[in-house]
Amino acid sequence: MTKFGLGRQSGCIVHGTLRQSWFLLAASALAQGPSTATLDLYLTVEGKPAAARVYITDESGKPHLIPSTVTYSRRGEDHSIVDQSAAVTLPPGKYRVRAEKGVEFRPAEKTVTLAAGEPTRLDLDIPRFYNMNEQGWYSGDLHIHRAAEDMPLLVRAEDLNIGPTITHHLGGRAREWPAFPSSPFQAVDPTHFVSQQNQEVERLGKGHGAVVLLNTARAIDPQMSTLYPMELEYCRLARTHGGFVDAEKPIWKNVPVNVAFGVIDAIGIVNNHFHPREVMVDAEKWGSM
Repeated sequence: MTKFGLGRQSGCIVHGTLRQSWFLLAASALAQGPSTATLDLYLTVEGKPAAARVYITDESGKPHLIPSTVTYSRRGEDHSIVDQSAAVTLPPGKYRVRAEKGVEFRPAEKTVTLAAGEPTRLDLDIPRFYNMNEQGWYSGDLHIHRAAEDMPLLVRAEDLNIGPTITHHLGGRAREWPAFPSSPFQAVDPTHFVSQQNQEVERLGKGHGAVVLLNTARAIDPQMSTLYPMELEYCRLARTHGGFVDAEKPIWKNVPVNVAFGVIDAIGIVNNHFHPREVMVDAEKWGSM
């Protein structure tokens, strides 16, 4: 039979067995100590603090992002952009930590074991194996859909000399776009720049595909149908005002026409259908040739 007693100080009925169990659980939790660990990560390139892409994976293969950073999680790609250093709280255990930068750098990777309640410092120095700038070559990515406020960090993390962010993405569903930038470039530092006056016209399915119009001083009228005006007209308009036209992919139906009329400056061969962990091979559903 369960016994009950009257608590003299509180004036309430207290279940003696439950009270005893609660104290036992509390004592057990205190004895076990904290259930989390802290990883303090520091990134360098040739000994100098640097920004880079960071992957943290536990023993089961599960990725872990760093909440205080710019993160990306799509199509099996999960990473955090760390600017020199970052701290993250994780369950105790063993982790693989990998830092990657642009194509002129080799990855840096280490395995670390985190103990509960203890901060662990991990230093990753990313080796550079070539410097194309010294040979007169400069890096860039002509098709970037990322938040404008994140771009200064992203171009440094990937070591892109020029990173154009697409401000207006036209041809799909109607939406409110931010004001078109009044300035073409934002200088991040002497070797990294963000290009801001960029637009993409993309009409998939029954449409003719996409073109990316870079360094265009004027915003395009978003009023367009699936087929008209043709991409050719947008390319001509952009080039008239000093813009640069990227054909985006060689699979689009508009490519032969635009090439024949000489309005294409570049074309993406390794384009955004190629992801780190998969390749999109179902191009027909998007309206390819």
